[in-house]
Amino acid sequence: MSSRDDGNAPFEGKEIQSMETLQPSRVERAWWRRKVVGYLCAILLVAAGAGLTLLGEVLLPRFYFPSVLLLVAILLASLFWGVGPGLLALALSCASLAYFYLAPFGGLSLTPLNWELLFQMLPFVLAGLVVTIITSQRETARLHALQAMQLARDQAARLSDLNEDLQQANRLKDFFLSVASHELKTPITTIRGQAQLALRRLAKRKATFPEAEGLREVFTSVEEQTKRVTNLINDLLDISALRSGKLTVERKPCNFNEICARAVEEQGSQSGRIIELLLPAPAIQLQGDARRLGQVVTNLVNNALKYSPAEGPVGVKVVREPHTVRLSVQDAGKGIPPEQLANIFKPFYRTTEARASSADGTGLGLAICKHIVEQHQGRIWCESVVGTGSTFFVELPVDDGIEDTTVRGNLDASV
Repeated sequence: MSSRDDGNAPFEGKEIQSMETLQPSRVERAWWRRKVVGYLCAILLVAAGAGLTLLGEVLLPRFYFPSVLLLVAILLASLFWGVGPGLLALALSCASLAYFYLAPFGGLSLTPLNWELLFQMLPFVLAGLVVTIITSQRETARLHALQAMQLARDQAARLSDLNEDLQQANRLKDFFLSVASHELKTPITTIRGQAQLALRRLAKRKATFPEAEGLREVFTSVEEQTKRVTNLINDLLDISALRSGKLTVERKPCNFNEICARAVEEQGSQSGRIIELLLPAPAIQLQGDARRLGQVVTNLVNNALKYSPAEGPVGVKVVREPHTVRLSVQDAGKGIPPEQLANIFKPFYRTTEARASSADGTGLGLAICKHIVEQHQGRIWCESVVGTGSTFFVELPVDDGIEDTTVRGNLDASV
């Protein structure tokens, strides 16, 4: 398994628009709040106000505020229909006041004497303008608020559709990974088995022939490449299981010393390199999934060998803490820059140095290790110095009182 890969492939889907570029839907207004209706209603309101004022004078001889009802008409016209109808109501109210109260009844004319009339109406005009401006501003603010609400609803609808598309894409991706991995595993296993069988038959043959050595190289290459593909398929299956929450971690009593020793021995025999192993005594017993923990140790040791020089030292050390056990795997590679350390446990992430090296990998290894360790209530991290090497740490709890359980892992949906 590889550990330092990057797979931030963009999702080809709907474009997410910013709030600045979104065009809000037109705010639908009730038919009775349209401007044309407002102008008609302004005329009716002023007429009603003037009529009620005259009626009030008949019923109440001492009616001292004839402009009150007209101001109410201006207020209503501005409140429900905006500036235009409000100004129309103000103009009609001024005309009615001048006609009925400030000039001889029915004698409104543009004579020089009417300058006094205009001066007397000035307070009413100012009051009407203030009422019109304030109420129309309120109406404008209300419309802006409705527009903003509509914009938010449109954006929420777009995000909901996009989220559904992303979820569907994730489901399809998981389905593809699962089906493709299972379908590939059978023929790859068959090819690998045939290559191994051919190698064993060539080894058993006493007589040699000119093509024997070439066939051995071919079948060895086939066996190695099928093993690499098998590891990749297993990683993809693990990722698919983690994403769907189907990866089970069976926590049973296990010997952590044996897990580490077995993984180191296997990696040492496959690579032909010496791996320094330091284990505490007595052996550490903990509750965990021996197979999955072995997968973690194997991956970390394999990475240390892969990214270290051929003669570079690789060390594995296990230390018992009061309530935890700490595993450290140290390599002699080029190290990982600090700005990339935060990303190395993301699926498909590869550092710049890893991509430039000849070491193969997909970047799934550390992501799988991280989730296996976390399902054991542990943690994993890396400390690295560029030019010196890296050390990966795994810390697991040691508690003999934990009962046997099965924990299901779930990987982040951004994979």
